[in-house]
Amino acid sequence: MQRVTLATGTLLLAALMSPVAQAAHGTKGLWRVTVTVNEAANAFLTPQQRAQMQAHGIDIIGPNSIAADHCMTEAEVESNRLSKAQDVAGCSLQDQSSNGPTLRGKLVCIEEPKGTGHLQITYANPKHYTGSMVFSGMANGRSVHLTYHYDGRWLSPHCGKLKQ
Repeated sequence: MQRVTLATGTLLLAALMSPVAQAAHGTKGLWRVTVTVNEAANAFLTPQQRAQMQAHGIDIIGPNSIAADHCMTEAEVESNRLSKAQDVAGCSLQDQSSNGPTLRGKLVCIEEPKGTGHLQITYANPKHYTGSMVFSGMANGRSVHLTYHYDGRWLSPHCGKLKQ
């Protein structure tokens, strides 16, 4: 796979870092979310891309994993929807549904990268969730197929310096 495709995958991964599921499916406060992708995309990041990710509080923890903190608000906890911790330009969450502890949605991206991702998050309890997303589309003229795995863990009722 080309370097540009892997870097695009990592940037999409960073942008979708915390598709936090809510609806009494969460606990207000500080969460640590680890995301692993099926490609070793982090190895292909430029120094500028790494610096940009770190400036947004995203830690690169391996060749295919990143982690970031998210401050879940009371409004998010009370909502019955998925939300993105950070905006993804040209992408929107659509067709959301919930069934018990599981929330699902579709990520549709009409800009670079163009494609669709199907996302599912399931809460084991109010302080831990796991999930996945499969994203297929085009990036820089190349086909991409990425699988993301999420692990979210509640850390504290206080978010510290993170914005709520």
